[in-house]
Amino acid sequence: FAAGGIATGSLRGALVGAFTGAAFQQIGQHFNTKGIFNKTGNRYGYTLSGDKLHTFGGNLLTSGQITQQIASHAVVGGVAAELAGGKFGHGFFSAGVTKGLGGAFLPSGSNLSTGEIVEGTVVSAVIGGTASEISGGKFGNGAGTAAFQFLFNQASNSSQDELKEKYRTVFRALTPEQRASFDNGLGIFARNRAGTLSPELHIGGGSEFAGGSPWISTSTQLLVVNGGYSVSNSGVVMIDLTKVPGEVVTFNTIGEAWYNAPDVYFKLAYIRSVWAQEVLIKGHVPQEAMQLIDRGDK
Repeated sequence: FAAGGIATGSLRGALVGAFTGAAFQQIGQHFNTKGIFNKTGNRYGYTLSGDKLHTFGGNLLTSGQITQQIASHAVVGGVAAELAGGKFGHGFFSAGVTKGLGGAFLPSGSNLSTGEIVEGTVVSAVIGGTASEISGGKFGNGAGTAAFQFLFNQASNSSQDELKEKYRTVFRALTPEQRASFDNGLGIFARNRAGTLSPELHIGGGSEFAGGSPWISTSTQLLVVNGGYSVSNSGVVMIDLTKVPGEVVTFNTIGEAWYNAPDVYFKLAYIRSVWAQEVLIKGHVPQEAMQLIDRGDK
């Protein structure tokens, strides 16, 4: 809001800036979620359904998803241009070109350095302004919208850090091996830290895959853990995800590929994961991230 007002010196500019920033941020979060899902189902650069994956804007996306993201940016750019008193077509073309080039070549993610953010914003502004002029619009309008695109979309994709903050507290019923590791101050480990098993197969593949899984199942719901996730009497820990350095995958994306599967077992595995509010942690949970809240019988 403030950035738009400062850039244009008007309340109208501030309102347009607020709309533009919010819209680009929502688009970024939507396609970041798609990217997380694609990553969990990644099979040698292809999705489970056989679509090739490409790195675009910091995410692994299919060609169709990239097209959708560029189109979404173009529409927002066009609407923003009209709201600012310009023409829809100029903003549409400028925002589309900016995302198409910027998503492919500019740095992205939530952990960019200050220098990378400045560089990306400036380059985006130049691309957007130039594209706007080529289409018959004003350089300044295209440059402003393009800067918002980078700052609120590509440089602020919903990241692992944001996922961990959102689902901050989860619970895990310990196995005897994990309890021994916890008591020795080593944290807890997955059955196979070096395993390549996907989250989908972790929840839907059954016991034949369990030994090779690099994932640790947890739940956001303590009642679920106490009522059925416990596989032993070795106690229950509460885990602070913000202190976990490894990758996490939430129930929003785990096993989504199985939802429309003809195999009822896989479908039920996905439904159970959603019901349990399941969160998977990859590899290892450090000791400092855990608190023993139920000692069990050991």
